[in-house]
Amino acid sequence: MRDLADRYDEIVIDAGGRDSMELRYSLGVADRAYIPVQPFQFDIWTIRQMDELVEMAQGVNENLQAYLLLNRVSTNPAVREDQETRDFFEQEKFQHLTLVDTVLRDRIAFRKSGRDGLSVVEWKQDKKAASEMNQLYKEVYCGE
Repeated sequence: MRDLADRYDEIVIDAGGRDSMELRYSLGVADRAYIPVQPFQFDIWTIRQMDELVEMAQGVNENLQAYLLLNRVSTNPAVREDQETRDFFEQEKFQHLTLVDTVLRDRIAFRKSGRDGLSVVEWKQDKKAASEMNQLYKEVYCGE
């Protein structure tokens, strides 16, 4: 990783969705970690564990900044799981995680565009999905 860091501006590591050796190693060398969390109870319960893992990783990697991203949020306005997750996050006052503003909704466009080997931005058939990805890009790379 350190050798790659000398040659590239950005390196993306997908460490999977569980506590693993790959995840722990990645947190030990990363500048930023973006952790997607679905606003469902089982994923919410893992936030505490992620906060603890990030705390441990920051012990050896003081540059690490970790962010939570609400992912696969329902498009139904009557479903309030995303707000419940935000409320939980605020109540718990996690010390090592920051919740990003961007929300990625559960849109069929993500599956259809991926089937064609494209991102939703390249696919251009769902403006809402493309807008969400562009918003995430701006938040990650432009600080907006």
